[in-house]
Amino acid sequence: MTFEPAQPGVLVVSESWHPDWVATDNGQLVEVRRANHGVLGIPVEAGSHSIRLRYWPWDFYMGCVISGAFWLALGGTAVISGIRRRGNHRFEER
Repeated sequence: MTFEPAQPGVLVVSESWHPDWVATDNGQLVEVRRANHGVLGIPVEAGSHSIRLRYWPWDFYMGCVISGAFWLALGGTAVISGIRRRGNHRFEER
């Protein structure tokens, strides 16, 4: 969102505040504060601003990495188990 306030203030965004919110103003990281008892507040100076908000919950992404590693390990175990079964089965037929 872009805007140009005439004086310093706080941009209030109607999203629930959480510490995992990240904001940039003209490409520079800025502080995201709790405003009005639970929504986002971003302090701004007078002048032109281009604010970008992003919700970056590290615990969600860490869970995705752990789940992905688990599924890769499970798939690798299944493949190795299948190869061993085929190898033992062919050996017994001879």
